[in-house]
Amino acid sequence: MIYLDTHVVVWLYGGLRNKLSDLAKSLINDHEIYVSPIVRLELQYLYEIGRVRDESNVMIMDLSNRIGLRVCQKDFNLIIGQALEIN
Repeated sequence: MIYLDTHVVVWLYGGLRNKLSDLAKSLINDHEIYVSPIVRLELQYLYEIGRVRDESNVMIMDLSNRIGLRVCQKDFNLIIGQALEIN
């Protein structure tokens, strides 16, 4: 399971796979890929300020269809708690 950062989602949506390392491409190809719900919010903010052309739901749906991207359905507070425990 791999979680993608907002900027990686923007790159993938824009067809900019060349910005990814070979390792990142391999991991994305070989694992289930997810985004945190906050990525949806960040993408929408980028749309609203004109940094991306499409709304977040359009981008997420497109990548879901193309590469199997999913939005994590886990309790966000639980995710934050686990992330805080990582050193």
